[in-house]
Amino acid sequence: MSEPSPVLPSLRWLRLRHGGKARALNAAMVQVDTEVVLTVDADTLLEPGAIAAMRAAFAAEPELVAATGVLAPICGPDLQGRFFEWFQTYEYVRNFLSRHAWERLNSL
Repeated sequence: MSEPSPVLPSLRWLRLRHGGKARALNAAMVQVDTEVVLTVDADTLLEPGAIAAMRAAFAAEPELVAATGVLAPICGPDLQGRFFEWFQTYEYVRNFLSRHAWERLNSL
C-alpha cells in the first residue's frame, strides 16, 4: 500500500502483479478500514450526487450490506456504438433477471 497522496491525503494505491479484478479487490478490501466501500471500474463515470445517494441509502437502512446504481452504457453515436450499447444493456438486464431468479430459489 502506498503512502497517502500529497495532493489527496485520503488517496492511496495498491500495486499488484496482474491477477484480475477479483484479486485486486480482495487484496484492497483487507487494507480498508471504513464502514462503506465504493468500487468502480476504470471506465465508469458517476453521475453528480451518486456517492451521496449511496451514503444516504446505507444511512437509511442499517442492515443494508450492498447497493448498486443503474448502469447506462455509452459506446458512441455510430451504428457500431449503438449496437454495443444495446448489447450491453441486454446483458445487464439478463444478468439482473438471472440473479433475481436464483435469489427466488435461495440459490445465490
